[in-house]
Amino acid sequence: RLTATLFNNPRYCHFVGCYFCPRCHAGDLRVIPARVAERWDFEPRKVCKMAAEFLDAQVNLPLVPITRVRRTKVSSQSALTEMHALRQKLMRILQVLSESSCEFHETLTAILSAQLPAYMLHGVDLYTMQDLIRLAIESRSYPPFGRLARLATMGAEHIRVCATCQSGARFCAICASPRPVYIFEIGAYRACDCCQAVFHSKCFARAGSECPVCLRPRANVRRPSLAPVR
Repeated sequence: RLTATLFNNPRYCHFVGCYFCPRCHAGDLRVIPARVAERWDFEPRKVCKMAAEFLDAQVNLPLVPITRVRRTKVSSQSALTEMHALRQKLMRILQVLSESSCEFHETLTAILSAQLPAYMLHGVDLYTMQDLIRLAIESRSYPPFGRLARLATMGAEHIRVCATCQSGARFCAICASPRPVYIFEIGAYRACDCCQAVFHSKCFARAGSECPVCLRPRANVRRPSLAPVR
């Protein structure tokens, strides 16, 4: 138990949640991950030496799932939402290129490997604390944000003009528009969970969020007669 004296007061660590003596707590300031996830709070707080070393070792590791970051009304969090959408779009673009066996898949993968951190090539959910801190400070000026935006635009433009990629194009089953619906169009693409027919999200909403392709067989099923049997 630490005792307060005239010359020596115990110091509180905001990461561990305990008090330490001045030998173990030098007043180092660090951003607390839990406060970022729960409140989008990046104010540095005093931590003990052990906690400071631990946080420094973890700051560049992809350990923060975006599902653990609570949504707030803070404007700076919108940059994280947009960056996450770009990462999803890029992974879906790679999926289209892979499924169509387009040679541009290897080219784009090589560019991604050179310009983005490795963890961004193997999923979309994990972020580093450094990502979150710099997004809060720099917003859309954060370099990886700009790279993701440029690469996603490059991939989408290629797919829209490439004959190989167009071979597997899908079209809205409701409006029958001649313009394909692409899986990488986040927010505009909707696929039926049962028959995998694709739609524009707005068309699907106007249809009462029910798949017309699945409804047709049900409508054609002959209903039993309710007339009395003689």
